[in-house]
Amino acid sequence: RGDDDPLTRLARDLPDSYLAATPPERVVEELGRLVRLPATGAFATARWQPETSTVAVSIGTREQAASGIFHRVPGSLTSQRLEILAADIHTFAAGHVLDHFTAVDPDLAGEPPAERLAASAAAARAASLGDRPPEFAPRWNPFAPQVKMAPQPVRGTFDNLSSQRATILEVFAHDAPGLLYGVSRAIYDAGLSVQAAKIGTYLDQVVDAFHVTTA
Repeated sequence: RGDDDPLTRLARDLPDSYLAATPPERVVEELGRLVRLPATGAFATARWQPETSTVAVSIGTREQAASGIFHRVPGSLTSQRLEILAADIHTFAAGHVLDHFTAVDPDLAGEPPAERLAASAAAARAASLGDRPPEFAPRWNPFAPQVKMAPQPVRGTFDNLSSQRATILEVFAHDAPGLLYGVSRAIYDAGLSVQAAKIGTYLDQVVDAFHVTTA
């Protein structure tokens, strides 16, 4: 392809974090879908990952439509009763955005049915295009065991030294439904933009790191 080809330009702008976290065949698929998106368009996919028994959700959009996406999509996945284990956001210089979420489905053992994955993808896409508070759905499997844990205090730290372009906000908390939605919504309401994020869940503890800037 020539240097002026949109796919070539996008490929040259791939963040290292995206390449490290994404299988090559998915890179090709997602870049192809990104370059075909209209300015206010979005796509979302949900895949079963048998090697880790997790669900991978990918959302692609353009910056024109991406304001607040990082709190809306986690809210939509939580409303589908998915528990988010990890998340990575990737903002390309050309104005494209790709968000990846890794989640588990506590209501099911093994691979979710196709309609369950389709519903999760549809909810993520709808959330990326419009801002509505999440409506938490009934349990997919009402007979699945429920685990109740005592709430723990949340601790946050700010780091203005490690990055030349952003403030790094780290949040340490006991895992709870909707935690990522609540934290990311608070960041959005404070007028901050998330340039990059790394979400990690270790047993019942969450360590979230957000690279944030002001307008």
